[in-house]
Amino acid sequence: MEIVYVSIGILINEDQEILVEKNETNPNFKGLWQFPGGKVEDGESPIVALHREILEELGVDIDLDSAKKLTFTEYENNNKHYVVLFYVCKKWHNTPYARINQEIQWCSLEKIQQLPSLPYNIEVIDKLSDIL
Repeated sequence: MEIVYVSIGILINEDQEILVEKNETNPNFKGLWQFPGGKVEDGESPIVALHREILEELGVDIDLDSAKKLTFTEYENNNKHYVVLFYVCKKWHNTPYARINQEIQWCSLEKIQQLPSLPYNIEVIDKLSDIL
């Protein structure tokens, strides 16, 4: 079984709001809310992948020195094993905007808990209450 690593950024602003995006590209998760990020490419470290993915999706240059590992989770889909690494990011340059036509919004933790989200995000959302 192929193993796929994914780096995810949980961007938290000064108002303790968290940036989420609506998945419109993956048919398995279409319409569900998620944190931005994506697959780690061959030869790429997870933190470098995080930087690249956030820049591609949101036009944001995250401060890698301040990005902190939060947790990871795993799941299987289409005969692939996914290892999803979550990082908390509180410092970045530029204002996030939807570069790939996805819907994005800043939300309180309470609002995120009410949004339909990816199944593997639920345990991560619970961990966020410990750091906000």
